[in-house]
Amino acid sequence: MNIVFNPIGGMSGDMTLAALLNAMPDKSKKMIELVNNIPLEFDFLYNSIQNEQNIKCGQIDIKWEQNSSHRNLEDIIKIVDNTNISGNWKNTAVKFFSTIANVEAEIHNTTPEKIHFHEIGAIDSIVDILGTTIILDYLSIEDMFFISPLPVGNGMINTAHGKLPSFAPATAKLLEGKPLEFLPISSEMITPTGALFLHFSSLLDKPVTTIATGYGSGKRTYDNWPNILRVFLSETDESIKNGSIIELETNIDDMSPQSLSVFYQMIGSSALDVFITPIIMKKSRPGYKITVITSKSNLEAAKKFIFSNSTTTGIRYSEKPRFIEKRIVSQISTPYGIISAKLLNSKVIPEFEDCLQASKKSGIPVYKIIEEVRQIATTKN
Repeated sequence: MNIVFNPIGGMSGDMTLAALLNAMPDKSKKMIELVNNIPLEFDFLYNSIQNEQNIKCGQIDIKWEQNSSHRNLEDIIKIVDNTNISGNWKNTAVKFFSTIANVEAEIHNTTPEKIHFHEIGAIDSIVDILGTTIILDYLSIEDMFFISPLPVGNGMINTAHGKLPSFAPATAKLLEGKPLEFLPISSEMITPTGALFLHFSSLLDKPVTTIATGYGSGKRTYDNWPNILRVFLSETDESIKNGSIIELETNIDDMSPQSLSVFYQMIGSSALDVFITPIIMKKSRPGYKITVITSKSNLEAAKKFIFSNSTTTGIRYSEKPRFIEKRIVSQISTPYGIISAKLLNSKVIPEFEDCLQASKKSGIPVYKIIEEVRQIATTKN
C-alpha cells in the first residue's frame, strides 16, 4: 500500500496523523492504542469534526505538561528505540528526526548533537512524527507521494527563536526541490513536521488506484480556503511499478573512502538507492564510480546533493525502464515477536533489521531467525 499527500490547505504533523485515522475508521481504535504506547507522558485526543466546508475531518489534540524540558537528538532516538515499531520503520523514524536535526543545525550554524529542539522537541511534535511513523508501519506503507503544487503562505510566525518568516526556514530547507505555490494567506500552511514527510515523498506523476481517503483538519481557519490535508491510501498500478528511474553516475579519484559514505545519506530522501564501485581511471589512478538511482521528481535534488558533497565537476545521467515484482509487506508473528517481511509471488524476504534485533535479544543466530520467519510466512500464506 502507498500513501499520497494532497495538502489542500497545507500540512502539519497533527493534520497528517488525523488524516490517517480519518481514512481508516475501522482501524482507528487500534491505531490510537499504538500511538498511546509511545513512552512519553501525554493525553491523545482524536475527534471527528465537520469543518467550515462541511467536510468530515479528523482532528487531534495532544496535551502534556507544558513545563517539560525540550529534548536533543540523542534523547529522541532513545524514545524511538523504546517504541514498539518494526526495524525498517524504526530506522526511518530515526532518519526523520536526524534530518530535522541536520536542517536546524545548518540554519543555526551549529552541529546536530548540540541542537536542543524547541518546536520539534516538544512532546506534541514528537508524538506527531513518531505516531505517524507507527501508523505508516501498521498500515504496511511502502512508498509516499505528494500531489503538486504544495501551498505555502506568507507573513511572520512566532517561534522559540522569535519572529520568523512564514514558511519557517526549516520548512523552506526541507521543501527544496519541491514545486511550491505561494498563496496570499498570512499563515504557516506547511509546518516543519509536515514538510518532513513531504521531504521524503516523491511527486506523483502516474495513475493510482485509491482504496481509502482521509481528511485531517488544522486548527486555524482561512478566508475562502479549507485548512485541510487530504490523504489517499492506494495500491500502485502496474504502470507505476513498471515505470522508469533516473540513473546518475560520476567518477571520483580525489576523495577519501570515508568521505564517500556521505552519499548514503541520500537513500530515502533524494535517492532510491546508492552504490559505489571501485574503478581504475585514466593514468591508472584508482577511483570510485558513484551511482545514484532516483526518480524524475527528485532529479534536481539528487544532482544538487552530488555537486555539493563531492569534488566532481560533471554527472552523467540516463532514464531507464524497470520492472518491480508486486509485493505485500506483512507483519509476521514469531516466537521472537512481530517481524516485518515482504511477500512476493514465490519469495519471502524478512526485514533484516527486525531479525537482527530478535537475534540480539534471543541469542539465536540471525540466519536461523530469517529461515524460521520464512517458514512461518510460507505456512501462513
